[in-house]
Amino acid sequence: MIERTSDEQFSVLSGDDGLTLPICSLGGTGTISVVANVEPERTGAMVGAALAGHMDRARDLHYELAPLVRELFVETNPIPVKEAMAIREGHPPHVRSPLTRLSTEKRADLREALAALAAEPTPEVPA
Repeated sequence: MIERTSDEQFSVLSGDDGLTLPICSLGGTGTISVVANVEPERTGAMVGAALAGHMDRARDLHYELAPLVRELFVETNPIPVKEAMAIREGHPPHVRSPLTRLSTEKRADLREALAALAAEPTPEVPA
């Protein structure tokens, strides 16, 4: 699809955070992202690096984000995103029925993924 539309005014965006890097590396032009709600700078830097041809840097960022991406899809969206934002902001998440909070175990896994990213410096978007 990307190759067939490369001569047209047509953009291919990733809609799956786990596929953003592969899609951008094949000519995609960006993403509609869940993980960017939680890690906008890192996600933007990954996409920016890929689009600028800095594939080693993009790959490193992709692997940094991978544990968080995994944890953001253990339940129906937006439950894990709300939980992640609440963890970062230091308060319980606001979820309305029929949504529920993450289980204690899943919340611990999410905290671990967030802590791992917090230990990494915030990347800059390549020029």
